[in-house]
Formats: sequence, C-alpha cells, structure tokens
Amino acid sequence: MNTPFVKNRKSQQCLIETNKLSKSKMKLAYLIIAHNELNILNRLIRLIDWPGNSIHILIDSKSTIKKEEIYCATRFSHVYVHAPGINIMWGGSSMIEAELFLLNTTSKEHYDYYCLLSGVDLPIKSQQYIHSDLKENEGNEYVGVNEGWLKRSGEDSRFKVYHPLQNYVGRTKNLLWFIERIVVKIQEPFVNRYRNSTYRFEGGPQWFCITDSFCRYVLRNEEWIRSTFKYTECSDEIFMQTLLVNSDYYNRVFKPGFNHYDQCRRLIEFKNGSPYIWRTSDYDRIMNSDAWFARKFSEAVDMNIVNMISEKIGKEQEEIINHNIHEF
Repeated sequence: MNTPFVKNRKSQQCLIETNKLSKSKMKLAYLIIAHNELNILNRLIRLIDWPGNSIHILIDSKSTIKKEEIYCATRFSHVYVHAPGINIMWGGSSMIEAELFLLNTTSKEHYDYYCLLSGVDLPIKSQQYIHSDLKENEGNEYVGVNEGWLKRSGEDSRFKVYHPLQNYVGRTKNLLWFIERIVVKIQEPFVNRYRNSTYRFEGGPQWFCITDSFCRYVLRNEEWIRSTFKYTECSDEIFMQTLLVNSDYYNRVFKPGFNHYDQCRRLIEFKNGSPYIWRTSDYDRIMNSDAWFARKFSEAVDMNIVNMISEKIGKEQEEIINHNIHEF
C-alpha cells in the first residue's frame, strides 16, 4: 500500500492564518503527474501554493526524482507526494491508472474542483484569477472535447483494435514496437471491438479541471474504464471525454463547441506530433492568452521563459496576498 510523503513547514500560526484565508475560496486539488524536470516541477508548486489549494504529486516509477527533492516549504498548500509504483508508458493504459489513482486519493476530501497537470506545466494566470474564474462559472466541466476528431483523423483505431503491447512499448522503436505495429495493421480491416457499442467515443486533451460531482461519476465507472480501455493506445485522451459526452455532464462543459484547448483552459501547441516547448520569444503570446496554464517547458531548451513567467505570476500573487490578506 502506498503511503504518501506529506511535508509542509508551516508554523502553527501560519496554519491558523491559512484556514482563515481559505474560508471564502474554492477548494481546489491539483493533481500533478511528474516524470522529470525537477526544477520546473518545483516552480510549478511554488506558483500554485495558495489558500484553498491542495497539491498531490504522483511520481512515475521510472523517474529519477526523489521525494525529498520536491519543494514542500509551502505557505498555504499541503503537498502530498505519491509513489505508487505505476510505470507510466506513453500511450498505455498505465496513464489512465495514474489519473484514477490521483482522483481516488483526492476525492476523499470532497474538493470543489480537481485539476490535472503535468510536472512541466506552468500557470500563466494568478491563482486568484483562476479561483475567481472557477467561482464565476461554478459547475462547469473544463474538459476539452474535439468532436469528431477520432473518426476524421482515423485515430479511432486507438480503441477499435487491440494494442496488447502498448504498456511495454511506449514510443521506443524497438522490436516490441514493430511487433505491436504489425499486430495492429493485421487487425485494422477486420476488428472493431466496439462495433455494437451504444457509446459515443470522443477525444481531446488529457488535461482537465472537473467538479467533485463529475469526479465521483468517473470513479463510479472505474471498472468500465479499465475494461473498455485496456489494450488501447493513448486512451488517456479518450476515456474522460467519452464518459462526459455520454452523460448529462456534457451540458455543463465550458464553452461548448469552442476549441478543445480553450475548453480546458490550456495553451498547448503541437509540432511534428509532439507538444511544442515554449521559448523566451513566445512570452507575449503566452501571457496574452486566456488560458490558465501553458504546456510544456524544459530546462534544457529554455529556462529563461520559466524564470520570466515565475517572476511575473509570483510577484502578482505576492502583491495580492500583501494587500488583500484580510479579504481572502
């Protein structure tokens, strides 16, 4: 059984003040999946440290990040570090297992919203802005749904045929990868696992911010998720959207019919099949976006853009705390 590492160096007085600040705030659980990039992860933690927030970090079993290296000297938010031993492989159902683990763990506390991030994301709006936005639109589900994308692009093969080796292959083009490709190609003309299914399958970005009510609906369907998306490819970008569109919760989706990244309040751009890594030259575009978070960043590519965003958001939040501490 996994025991989370919990660390928070607050004094008792600080804890009392934090409870006062939290009374009028949304309760928000940040769920972070971390693989690498320790310094960016620690910047992220600092920037989402805010009254009403709780921070849960799941470390991929392959990661070299150690629990004691993770920044936990937060002022307002408890940080929980989980290492349940999930070997997260790109495209495998192991990613869904990681998300379900985090939702199961945090839902015991009944948060208002559960927000999934990766350890290489950064907020590009202050926490006060995000909390206010959530309060103003309370009840909305921030899940990006790219309607019809799976069929238009032929990506429905992700779940229609069996991908028996995806949890072992990832993106590495080794012998297993070639065997997997051959097995998939042989099936494609003949196999449709869900030919007779009454479910409408949709996809979109993996990242979300969902209500407590929808979180519990997802967890009530946990066994269906596992049985349906076992031996699939990249279904972390399908299972949440599919549950949403086949339920009444779809009536609550933020900005229905809009761009799927706008719906989940993310700034993400793909180039050559992979998320673009933001650079210093992108600063104005990033900060002028309506998104809450940008993905992704890399210390090896450009740490200066991380510093610039951290300085701006950090300074803005510090001013809000200093000038409005009695109004939180």
